[in-house]
Amino acid sequence: MRSMKKPTIKVGKSMYTKWLTWKNFAAVAEISHAPLNIFWFIFGLAFAQFNFHQISIRNTIVGLILMLIFDGATNVFNNVMDYQKARDTEGYQKHTSTIGKLHLPVKGVMRLAIMMYLITFVLGIVLMDISHWPVIFFGLIGYFVAIQYSIGLRLNGTPFGEIATGMSIGFVIPATVVYINTHINGQILVNFSQPHVLLSILLATVPLWSVMLIGSFGNNTADLREDIANGRKTLVFYLGKPVAVRLIQFLLIVGPLTTIPLVLEDKAPWLTLITILLLPVIWKLSAPFWREQIKQTTFKGLFKAISLPLMVYPVTYFIGMLISHK
Repeated sequence: MRSMKKPTIKVGKSMYTKWLTWKNFAAVAEISHAPLNIFWFIFGLAFAQFNFHQISIRNTIVGLILMLIFDGATNVFNNVMDYQKARDTEGYQKHTSTIGKLHLPVKGVMRLAIMMYLITFVLGIVLMDISHWPVIFFGLIGYFVAIQYSIGLRLNGTPFGEIATGMSIGFVIPATVVYINTHINGQILVNFSQPHVLLSILLATVPLWSVMLIGSFGNNTADLREDIANGRKTLVFYLGKPVAVRLIQFLLIVGPLTTIPLVLEDKAPWLTLITILLLPVIWKLSAPFWREQIKQTTFKGLFKAISLPLMVYPVTYFIGMLISHK
């Protein structure tokens, strides 16, 4: 008898496609910007040592991990909200939003955001235990701004969005880093209830939060037409592009120049004055944006420009702290 061939069973292509690849995760969480968060911690660590002679490497590492995950979660969540609430379904939703361009499942992306937020919640409890419980107030500010940036008051679509996000990142994060380095295992080594403590941090972070304001104003200036189409009325909408550009130019100059009074008042190492030397380069890189505000081209130049003081100021502060005899 001839041997009979076993019938070949053709398996159809699975309807399920694994979407959470590293490439998709990196895009929806916008992790390309994540390394910039490290500079907030470099500054906070250096400021705590230079001004208060207190640091905690353990607390700083836990805080940094929490911050990186929280930043990614916020980006994921904001991508979902922007996709769902977009009025321009043919243009923005399908071709501009990350979820639309990559054909990602909205529910799956939302679950990713929730999971990442839960991880930060657990790390927040750990940080409270190894630092001091009032650190929760810094965390609540971060959660409030992040959530409202995406839903509720829609801060990113109101006149308060630029200032709220710029200050929460450029001031609140460094202040939190200083706090966890001066409050260790429940011990209060620096009293944050004294106004001069927070004021000194606020002034020392001018070169940082001015950069974040520039980024927010620049982004919304380039996106003005798109924001109007999607019902977002930012501060740039009310100021108009010409005034917004002049405001960006003002902040671009003021940030680095603030290092002069900081050094004179012994609130920053003299090495931070190097930031001022960057001004000609910063201005040259930003110049195309003064003429045309285009997201894909001139805004990238502005972003590169503001990245310089964002990196140089914390690094020179840190190095200056190391060589200082204060």
